[in-house]
Amino acid sequence: MLGNVSADLIHGAPVSLALAAGLANSIEVALAAWLLIRLAGSPVTLSTLREVAALILGAAVVSNAVTALIGATVLSYGWRMRFGTSLFA
Repeated sequence: MLGNVSADLIHGAPVSLALAAGLANSIEVALAAWLLIRLAGSPVTLSTLREVAALILGAAVVSNAVTALIGATVLSYGWRMRFGTSLFA
C-alpha cells in the first residue's frame, strides 16, 4: 500500500485519493485470498481442479470485479470522472 500511495502522490494525486486507491488495491488482495481459501479450502496446493477453478473464478474474476467497482467509485469522486468512464477506461 505504501508504494501505491507514494506513486500516486508523486504523480500529483491528492492525499485522500491516493489513500483511497491504495486501500482499494489492498482490499483486492485480501478479498482474493479470502475467496481462494473459502472456495478451495486450506491449504491450497493447486493440485485439484476445484482449487484451480477457485483461483481463476473466485480470486481472479470476482475479486477484480468487486475492486473495479471500488476503484471506479474512488476515481469518480476523487477526479470528478463519470463512473462509467472510469470503470471501462
